[in-house]
Amino acid sequence: MCCDFIHWFYHWLGHKTRLFWAAHVTHHSSEHFNLSTGWRTNFLHLFYRFLFWAPLCAIGFPPPMILFIESITAMQNFLVHTEKVGKLGMLDWLFNTPSNHRVHHGSNPAYIDKNLGGISMLFDHLFGTYAAEKEPVVYGITHNIHTHNPAAIIFHEFVNLSKTVPRIKGIAQKLRYLFSPPV
Repeated sequence: MCCDFIHWFYHWLGHKTRLFWAAHVTHHSSEHFNLSTGWRTNFLHLFYRFLFWAPLCAIGFPPPMILFIESITAMQNFLVHTEKVGKLGMLDWLFNTPSNHRVHHGSNPAYIDKNLGGISMLFDHLFGTYAAEKEPVVYGITHNIHTHNPAAIIFHEFVNLSKTVPRIKGIAQKLRYLFSPPV
């Protein structure tokens, strides 16, 4: 459950802060939802993602166990990127299922920043980020970028940040902007 919470928190930051959203938006920018969306990630995660799991090592969890659990989570998170599996009843309430992940990828107002769990939906229920699939899902982001250019997909939010942050006065205001929710 520790790994699942860290996954939820890491994912929450990816949706709730401009700095982390700048990398995570790559995954959400597809206007289609299928297994290829599961592979649509930003390589920049490689430079900081492991830091979120480091505290588990510091308190005694063996790194191979963490890597094993995260490998299972990654495989499961790839497989939920499908429209081919419908709702699964009570399983949808308990686990990150294709239905829950469709909601997660929705740009519908009721679906934004919902269903952040890796394996379970426990922390989504605890922290109020759970939403069941009720209306048809509109995939993509609230301001779609309409391109297939990999560089634009990967870096467009960083370009926006690089234009905005220098205009903000003071380090405290810059940090507040970077760690505030994306618009």
